[in-house]
Amino acid sequence: NNIPESSIIKIHYPEEDIRKIINNALRAIPYSSGFSNYNKSIVLGDSRIMRIVLNEIKRNQSYFINTYTSNFNVIQQLVDTINVPYGEVTHKIVEKSDAHLIEKQLRHYAVIALEMSSIIVLAKASYTFIQSLKNVHPILQQNGIQLVFVSDILKEIKQK
Repeated sequence: NNIPESSIIKIHYPEEDIRKIINNALRAIPYSSGFSNYNKSIVLGDSRIMRIVLNEIKRNQSYFINTYTSNFNVIQQLVDTINVPYGEVTHKIVEKSDAHLIEKQLRHYAVIALEMSSIIVLAKASYTFIQSLKNVHPILQQNGIQLVFVSDILKEIKQK
């Protein structure tokens, strides 16, 4: 875990501190367009905190990607009322996989993407993953799979 303590939203934080963390993140990565949670967290089940987070994300014309879904997660209910672009990671590349396994997973997810029209896959941007993606990319293209920005998928979902 290489996340600085100052960028972690905690359950007891007041609204001002939460807004400050989000705005510091936006300044630290100026061309970013969205946010996500880092694995599971107790704050995902806290409607007070998530309402603040999602309202701040909306105010900054950003989106939120949920990397961990559970029954204790309040995000899905809030994004509908706040009307913030939202998506969920539906599939993950197994971390520490070798190139062959990553390529196999990518081909498998391509089939799922064709069936569902779009999916969001989470993967660590390692050298092995990037090389595997380069190897599989021509096959994906031949089968009608496009790699797009998450924001493009969320626009597509929002219009449906």
